[in-house]
Amino acid sequence: MALEQTPIDTATSLRPRQVWLVNDTLNGRNNSDTFISEGYWSISSPTPKQRAQISRMRVGDRIALKHYRTQATNPPFETYGHNASAIDISARGIITAIGDGRISVKWESFNPARRFYFYTFSWQIWKLSQDPTDWAARALEHFIFDDEPQDIHCFANSDYWRDRFGDQNAPSQASSDYTLEDLISDGCFIPRTQLTRILEALDRTKNVILQGAPGTGKTWLARRLAWVLAGQRGTNDVDVVQFHQSTSYEDFVRGYRPGLGPDGAGHLRLVDGPFLQLATRARNSQQSNCTMVIEEINRGNPARTFGEMLTLIEASKRHEEDALHLTYTRDGEEPGVYLPENLFIIGTMNTADRTLAHLDMALRRRFAFFTLTPQFNDAWRTWAGHAIADASLIAAIADRVTRLNEVIRHDPSLGPDFVIGHSFFTPSSKETIENGEAWYQAQVEDSVAPLLHEYWYDSPATADHEIANLLANA
Repeated sequence: MALEQTPIDTATSLRPRQVWLVNDTLNGRNNSDTFISEGYWSISSPTPKQRAQISRMRVGDRIALKHYRTQATNPPFETYGHNASAIDISARGIITAIGDGRISVKWESFNPARRFYFYTFSWQIWKLSQDPTDWAARALEHFIFDDEPQDIHCFANSDYWRDRFGDQNAPSQASSDYTLEDLISDGCFIPRTQLTRILEALDRTKNVILQGAPGTGKTWLARRLAWVLAGQRGTNDVDVVQFHQSTSYEDFVRGYRPGLGPDGAGHLRLVDGPFLQLATRARNSQQSNCTMVIEEINRGNPARTFGEMLTLIEASKRHEEDALHLTYTRDGEEPGVYLPENLFIIGTMNTADRTLAHLDMALRRRFAFFTLTPQFNDAWRTWAGHAIADASLIAAIADRVTRLNEVIRHDPSLGPDFVIGHSFFTPSSKETIENGEAWYQAQVEDSVAPLLHEYWYDSPATADHEIANLLANA
């Protein structure tokens, strides 16, 4: 049954209708019956973020009551021993009025509630993405408001859930090509020429490291470059690990792990780490590019962690005749192990962390290095303008942070490795900022100010002075 639409004014009708999913609890108890019978929804003790979300709700927006379940009972698909999350939709409606902490809604209840699997969140307030290419969000919206059934098979075999719930022989129904153009449109402010150079270096050397100061988007870019190599967003052909001081060869490449034998007795098993697992996947699928993203590659001892891989990752040694026997060798593993040409490595390295070790020269020789710098350029300003309406504030942010970075660059105890990156002041693609000045002030006080106090730990007056300059007129 279609919902009767509440009349709204012309200005509101020109805006795309938003979709909100809200929890059915109030004061820790299920309150769906009262919400539905009395025609409203509210939240107890909302956080500042939740207040901001409520302030963006508008008359005419769609809304639904949900109840999150971390483990669904008796789902209509094979779980293979994994927990399957679900949300129960007890009602859908249209927002008719917005008061102080109370939203009036014309509800239509479901009895029994309708259950949706896989694509779930426990958030009190969830604004559903309106991106037309977001297939999961569109499926959930049509499930709630258009009475369309959920395509369980499509979700179970999509890139994100396939490893746990899907048919491994089934093609992904949710994948799509991901290109350099998609990377740029996702919010990359680095010039296209530099992105092209990085991709060319990956093709030539197979291994690159993105280095830079905090907030320059190293991890963000590394993942998306890997997606470009694979041709798919969010593909399983990209694996992400983070090195730390305890990361060992046995963790990353191959080692013995405790386990149970067929007789139930404890024993040690020889287990491939994530790097060899991805290498095997690449070798068995020569049509796909596989990438290992290593965050903080210089944290700990990377040369020791790589072991024999230090030789095998070299682009000129990606052939069977270059195979080596590993420290821990499997029976029948002749003539040894080699890495395929469709396996890539993208590392990230924070240049501002003085506690991190310098890379071993033999390891450094096998990587191409690219330094990412703050990008408060026209591309950044255009992106920020989608979330912040005040163009003068955007210009002020760029000018103030650029001036601060000049101070940092010329400080003999700091230098260019310590500049402040654009990520600190880059809104997400789904973010709408009502009060830009308050948002900017919070970013400075909560994220940048502590970093500056760490930089000038021996001169707190200098840190306070630079923080005051950032907040001038904010």
